[in-house]
Amino acid sequence: MKYLISISVFVGIALLYLLSSNSVNTEVFSVSYYGLLGLTGLLALGLLGLVGYQIGRLRLKLKNKVFGSKLTLRLVLFFTLIAVAPGVLVYAVSVNFLGKSIESWFDVRVEKALEGGLNLGRSGLDNNLKELSKKTQFMALLFAEKNPAQFQSGLAQLIDEGAIHEVALFGADGKILAFAGGGNALLPDVPTEEMIQQALKNGQYAGIEALPNKGLSLRVLALVRENSYSGGSYLLQFSEVVPKQIQADAEAVQSVYRDYQELTLSRVGLKRLYGITLTLS
Repeated sequence: MKYLISISVFVGIALLYLLSSNSVNTEVFSVSYYGLLGLTGLLALGLLGLVGYQIGRLRLKLKNKVFGSKLTLRLVLFFTLIAVAPGVLVYAVSVNFLGKSIESWFDVRVEKALEGGLNLGRSGLDNNLKELSKKTQFMALLFAEKNPAQFQSGLAQLIDEGAIHEVALFGADGKILAFAGGGNALLPDVPTEEMIQQALKNGQYAGIEALPNKGLSLRVLALVRENSYSGGSYLLQFSEVVPKQIQADAEAVQSVYRDYQELTLSRVGLKRLYGITLTLS
């Protein structure tokens, strides 16, 4: 019996430790939640079985009128009384405090602030993309009046004036005709077939992309329509890299928002598991 009680105490302490450590990491908590819940339930059943066994033994002793059994009953009732009354009070206060504490982790103002930060970042990038689209469309009109022999010098002039980070001219088949860039790149980021088809059909393509070596980047394709010089249509591409600081800030806000959403999803599980553990305590 002593060993059984010792094992129950040890398992209870281990579960409390696992609960406190896993609840800090929401990803680990979501994976191990049902395991912790099952272990806690087994511990509860074990403790109930232990109490039931002891009560059954005491009842048998009372039935057989074993010496000291009535004194044992009085001691059991006495300790039950002095333990249950304060325990119920502490339990009620703790459950109330637990519910309010967990709910305080999910402040609506915090969630709205995080959503506002994400929307602000998206709005800033969308505005930059719109400005880049206007610039690309305007330059496409100018290039529509140029001779193809002037394309390369025209692109180089845009880079020299600091108007854009990278600019390229493609044929309708996606072939590179001219390119100029302010960095060390020798070739532009070639658009996909889907981008080319959308630009040819709608006159423009605009998008925000995550490129491997550049991070977030703005890309706009504008249709340079056929003229008497060109004998065909072209696609003018403007590419602009989002500043590193803006990228870092956007990623930080998105990471915090993602962690907050994971924590929100585990709210019910946290309250349930903490409540069961508190009940066992």
